[in-house]
Amino acid sequence: MNTEHVKARIRKEGKTIKEWAEERGVTDYPAVIRVLNGFNKGTHGKAHKVAVALGLKEGCHE
Repeated sequence: MNTEHVKARIRKEGKTIKEWAEERGVTDYPAVIRVLNGFNKGTHGKAHKVAVALGLKEGCHE
């Protein structure tokens, strides 16, 4: 899945990106925007958690 698919899925649900983030407890809305627009690849830290929540990356299996 890529960022365009994620954006389309959120739109199909009839939600804004901010609404989607709030529903999932993602408090760093700018991080969501950075990941979705490709400014941050979500390889570590908050951005990675955002990418996992968006379905762009797999989470850590501990």
